[in-house]
Amino acid sequence: MYPIQREAAVHLLAECVKLATVNPPGNEKLAADWLAELLTQMGWAPTVEDLGENRANVVAVLKGTGEKPALVYNGHLDVVPVGETPWTYDPFAGISANGRLYGRGTSDMKGGLVAMVMAGDALQRAGVRLKGDLIISGVADEETGALGAKAWVQAGGLQGVGAIVIGEPTDLDVYVAEKGACWIEVTTYGKTAHGSMPDLGINAVMHMAAALSALSRLSLPFQPHALFDRPTLSVGTIQGGNKTNVVPDRCTATIDMRTLPGMRHAEVLGEVRHVLDGLREAIPAFTYDMRVIAERAPVAADPHAPIVETALTILEARGRRVIPKATPGYATDASVFQPASGAPFLIFGPGIPHLAHQPDEYIEIDTYLESIELYCELAQCYLS
Repeated sequence: MYPIQREAAVHLLAECVKLATVNPPGNEKLAADWLAELLTQMGWAPTVEDLGENRANVVAVLKGTGEKPALVYNGHLDVVPVGETPWTYDPFAGISANGRLYGRGTSDMKGGLVAMVMAGDALQRAGVRLKGDLIISGVADEETGALGAKAWVQAGGLQGVGAIVIGEPTDLDVYVAEKGACWIEVTTYGKTAHGSMPDLGINAVMHMAAALSALSRLSLPFQPHALFDRPTLSVGTIQGGNKTNVVPDRCTATIDMRTLPGMRHAEVLGEVRHVLDGLREAIPAFTYDMRVIAERAPVAADPHAPIVETALTILEARGRRVIPKATPGYATDASVFQPASGAPFLIFGPGIPHLAHQPDEYIEIDTYLESIELYCELAQCYLS
């Protein structure tokens, strides 16, 4: 058994939840500094990478002998807004009730990150000898633009890394793939006129309607993947016009495209442009602009990679028979780490996937504590 401080683990997660690192704006430096102080008290030598505007990453290393490449335990420090729906418990109070710890970020994903820190502490206090470094990283901005992950990669954080474990909510299931995301903003243009004389104007909203109708029929080319169904395209927002009796001269829509491993976003964007350019023939006055507003690559790990098989073996020994699968839809910082490093990754955490971004978010305390043991075993077995 590992010397896991169970009461301290629950208390520390509650304290981390109290840090309102809501993105936007993020304020992740609150959590980065807090974790750095905690890790220092545990005998580590953490570093905080200041990203400006009260945003930061935190990284700490449990040194191994150097006989094996390093293992990364990663999580993000930011959480999403609580929304307008009332909560039963204060989302930033870290309240325990009914075997659960409630609060924004308990499942997504401060629970996973604090569990990783507690596992690192237990391994160090147990004097476990690792053949490779165990790197624990908490990064900013996963929920929006992956600012923290990109900064850490650019700083060389993944040099010498052999595998990456991301503690996103999986309910201790094993995820090895995720769809990519390509968000675009399309703007159509027209000419204003009085609403009673629409023929004197060019209606940008009607042009947008034609554009979205055409895009809804777009079939994106893709290679079938065992873990996914198909790519998707969804209109998220639309804004146009400023008064009922004025023909609108501008309309903007945002579109969320989810892509599969093997799909190149440049080619996907080319397909979209081809559809929109084609409307110019049918609608002579049709004009538009398009820009990418966010992008994450689709990624998939080898389900037989040593880090994955090690996790499956550990889980099976505990009576959990798990088959590697894809995330239920969400993207993670694996979309940054895997293309940059080529290292196999595993998404594996104690949070509950369907509670991410939901009111009354919580984590099961027993599952959270079990994850600390599993992270200990995974690091020791993989780096032995």
